[in-house]
Amino acid sequence: MKTISEQLIKNLMSALPKPAVPFGLVKIDDHIERPHDADEAWDFKHNPHYHLAAAKSAIVVLYPYQLVNCAVTSHSAKLASIGYHADYHLVLYQYLETLAAAIKSSVGHFDYKIFVDKHGLDDVKFALEAGLGHVAKNSLLLNDQFGTAHNIGYILSTLKIVTEPNNLPIISLDDYCLNCNRCEVACPNGALRDRTVLTTRCRSSINQKKGVITAAEIDLLGDWIYGCDICQYACPHNAVKLVDDGVVDLNEIMLLTKSTFKHYHMSKSYGYLGLTRLKRNAMVLLAKRLGIAALEPYRAIIARSPLLTEQYNVLKGIKFGVL
Repeated sequence: MKTISEQLIKNLMSALPKPAVPFGLVKIDDHIERPHDADEAWDFKHNPHYHLAAAKSAIVVLYPYQLVNCAVTSHSAKLASIGYHADYHLVLYQYLETLAAAIKSSVGHFDYKIFVDKHGLDDVKFALEAGLGHVAKNSLLLNDQFGTAHNIGYILSTLKIVTEPNNLPIISLDDYCLNCNRCEVACPNGALRDRTVLTTRCRSSINQKKGVITAAEIDLLGDWIYGCDICQYACPHNAVKLVDDGVVDLNEIMLLTKSTFKHYHMSKSYGYLGLTRLKRNAMVLLAKRLGIAALEPYRAIIARSPLLTEQYNVLKGIKFGVL
């Protein structure tokens, strides 16, 4: 059976384009205890063997990014920092694919699957088991080097770990967050409680949801067309850079065609939302700031989409205070 060690991964990573990336190894048991009522959905989220039958280990990586902040105007809206940079799903997937190729060159062929943020197991749980940090009060993984500004990816593999991985935390959970509640206080919607997120109040959850944004949810959106970084800005473990180009123009979003959306926006992490949901968010923010009349130039565009039409009808029933 082919094997892997932390030292081997460290050596191989040093030769990659971005070597200074925290990682850890997780041993996967041959038998996974399943609840008596476990179904396919449970296996999808909790059972590594569902994704790779002979899985023996996971190589878990934290890929850091720069938090950014910027000012907005009445016609612009903020993107979460992960939307400001190139799509991390693609960037991190390619990094892990390159790492897997390097491992193959060293140990020979092995089976593996790569996961980045979706369609797989609980990545935060894996990162915890790998000793890469702790759950912060905003529910994100808090790493001692990069705070919460990182994305999690992992390689599920058939390689056996030859040395016991060091999964002991660098500092305790209490040392991170016990005497700090800055993120909870900073959240304007009170969405952070007991290290979990109330998705019905979280603006990042609302602006990424499917369907219509309700009148109650519109009050919670703030200036964000995609995601929200407010709780991360407040964390003393994070560094924030001020930029001038971290916004999108709402009028330009409303005029996007499928081809221009694909050309300019699909390479970003918010591209998965699709053009219609992005326009829905732009509609809501324009109407909230400037009144329903701000959408008059786009009535023909709105009429071509059932979702935008339904959202427009919701907006018509709201009395907005114009900025």
